[in-house]
Amino acid sequence: MAGIDEGPEFGKGDFVLLDEISEDMFMQNLKLRFQKGKIYTYIGEVVVSVNPYRTVDIYGQDVVENYKGREIYERPPHIFAIADAAYKTMRRRAQDTCIVISGESGAGKTEASKVIMRYMAAITHASGQNEINR
Repeated sequence: MAGIDEGPEFGKGDFVLLDEISEDMFMQNLKLRFQKGKIYTYIGEVVVSVNPYRTVDIYGQDVVENYKGREIYERPPHIFAIADAAYKTMRRRAQDTCIVISGESGAGKTEASKVIMRYMAAITHASGQNEINR
C-alpha cells in the first residue's frame, strides 16, 4: 500500500485512503505531507506533486534502484513509480505508452518530464536504447 516506509506523521500516501473525502481533508493531507518533505501523493494510480521551488535530493541513483522493477505501491509515492509502471507496460505490451503531466504555469511540468526521462535513461541499459529512441 502507498506509504510503506512512511509513518502516520506523514499523512496518507494515497488520497483514496482518507477517512473523509472532502476538499478540506484533501488539502490538509497535501499540506501535511508537503510540510514533512513529501512532495508526492497518490490518488490511486495517479501521482499528485507539489512543486517545492527548491532543489530536493530525491532523484539520486539510490532512489532509482529503490523504484526500479517495483510495483507502484511497494514504495512511498514518487514520480519514479509512475515512470517505472509506464516502462513495464510498454515492455509487456510491446507498444508505446505515455504519461500525462498537467498543471498550471510554473507547476513543474517541465521538471517532471526531465525527471521521468532521466529515470528511463537510468533503468534502460545499452541494449534497450531503441525503447528510449522510440
